[in-house]
Order: sequence, then structure tokens, then C-alpha cells
Amino acid sequence: MAGVGGRTIAEAKQRLSYAEAMRWQAYMQKRGPLCEQRRRDWSFALLAMLLDRQLGGRNEMIDFMPYDSDEDREIGLHEALERWQ
Repeated sequence: MAGVGGRTIAEAKQRLSYAEAMRWQAYMQKRGPLCEQRRRDWSFALLAMLLDRQLGGRNEMIDFMPYDSDEDREIGLHEALERWQ
């Protein structure tokens, strides 16, 4: 993110073009979240769910992601851009 990391929202709004924001949104839709911890949590939750299903369980991925809730969720780039307007 060209010049955005470590800056305030006001500074990021000045430096991040709408076109670049749309490119980042497309990237995240294809590759997933940018946050390394969330990517790792998602991967382990997927493995745990698959193992659970092999053993006859019916749990979903969210059941293995204790830190992922609506209250704690990261907002997407599109939602962030809407809030900026």
C-alpha cells in the first residue's frame, strides 16, 4: 500500500487513490485478508474443521475461530471507503 502503512486515516486518505484502493480490494477478494494472523487463524480453522468432519463432527470453521466475531471483525476495504465519504 503505497505510503499508507503506519499513517493516520487522514494521511492515508490523502495518499491512497480510489483506483489503488479498488486494486487492493480485488486482491483481498482473491487472496483473503492482509492480516497475517487472520490468514493463519483461517488456515488452522479449515484444517480443524476438515479433521472434525472426518471424525463425524458437524462443526463449521467459525467454531474453531474463537477470536473471529462480528464485534472484532475487520472491515473490508469497500466498507472503509464508504465510511470515508
